[in-house]
Amino acid sequence: MIKFGEWLPDLAEYDAPGVVEAKNVVPVSDGFREYKSLSGATSALDTFCRGAFSAQASSKATYSYAGSGTKLYQLVDATWTDQSKASGTYSLVDANSWEFTKWGEDIIAVGGTNASTPVPPQIITMGAVGTTEFANLGGSPPQAKHIAVVRDFVVLGNLLEGEELDAVEYPSRIRWSGINDNTEWTTDPAAQSDYSDLAGAGGWIRGIRGGEYGVIFQERSIWKMEYVGPPIVFTLDETLPGVGTSCPNSIVQYGDTIFFYGQTGFQAVVNGSELVEIGKDKINRWMRDNFDNNYFDRMVGAFDLQNRRIMWVFPSKNAVMGAPDYGVIFDMNSGRWSRFEDDVTFIWDTFGGDYTLEGLDNVSSDLDALGQSLDSSVWVGGAVELGGFSDTHTSGTFSGSVWMPLLRHRKHVLRQIGLT
Repeated sequence: MIKFGEWLPDLAEYDAPGVVEAKNVVPVSDGFREYKSLSGATSALDTFCRGAFSAQASSKATYSYAGSGTKLYQLVDATWTDQSKASGTYSLVDANSWEFTKWGEDIIAVGGTNASTPVPPQIITMGAVGTTEFANLGGSPPQAKHIAVVRDFVVLGNLLEGEELDAVEYPSRIRWSGINDNTEWTTDPAAQSDYSDLAGAGGWIRGIRGGEYGVIFQERSIWKMEYVGPPIVFTLDETLPGVGTSCPNSIVQYGDTIFFYGQTGFQAVVNGSELVEIGKDKINRWMRDNFDNNYFDRMVGAFDLQNRRIMWVFPSKNAVMGAPDYGVIFDMNSGRWSRFEDDVTFIWDTFGGDYTLEGLDNVSSDLDALGQSLDSSVWVGGAVELGGFSDTHTSGTFSGSVWMPLLRHRKHVLRQIGLT
């Protein structure tokens, strides 16, 4: 490990404290450690990943799912296996992504809104591949761009309601299911199912995060959603007007803290109401200079639980067709930042998978060439890892080769290979 001050690119370079460049390194409390590149270990999706999710069933078995613009997949050993609904394909519009949530033993996914080729919410029961596929969620729910579970309700946001060409867009509307019933989507006081249109100038809903209460992100406002029971069911309080995000995939939740890339830079909201600036006077200006915000939907964040770090990948202004090629890392323990350049197109929190010995043959026929020991958490389901997808659409973990770092302090350039 090399000991340097913080990476503070937003401060004047001359005589600035800390370092003005921290490339291909990972921040820690007293310096920087090596950045390991993404190491692919699976088969490829048909096109770039538009969403991925891992969950653990009551049996303790773990399951991973991912989606492209046309298909939904389940990871079986090292193979992304097509589990799309019986009709075979979907049609996501360009800026839409898949979002997933766990509901009991089921996974529910939404793929945005499309009036001409509808993408209704999908559901699958976690279990053996081949015995079940994704199917339309029951009860005729609306098409939705965002989903979360709040208390005992499935909540959808940014909706398209109605039948095909007669459907109407409600970008500032949320709708919640019946209590403990993911198939009840009418307004029914007995079931407590209902909807609400968010008032004001907050703009489109860009994300929902759930738990004991819900937090709703608009482009220019944040709301807190709390259960109070019938007849009101939920109260909706605009806790942070003027604060929001245009980057739905940048939203990362850890307990009662939700991190995101907002209109003014990197921020966090605590308990749905308290705003914390994590990028101010550090990297916000650098981000504005480097992020190609014509592709706001391609910025993706994920939480590295093992190291209490958050990573975001995004397309730089030099990126090809909006494919992410830059990344930044925020260390929660120290509040420090670093950056890297890697062709990582999507990142996610993965439980890993339960590999069989036969399944390891899909990774490599030579056990000595696996790159990880057989007792590594990479091969054992239930161990949370930070995972990602490459520009070849394969997935893996950040356990690859060590990249050459670049650290620059004031006017001096320092290079070090093999940080430990």
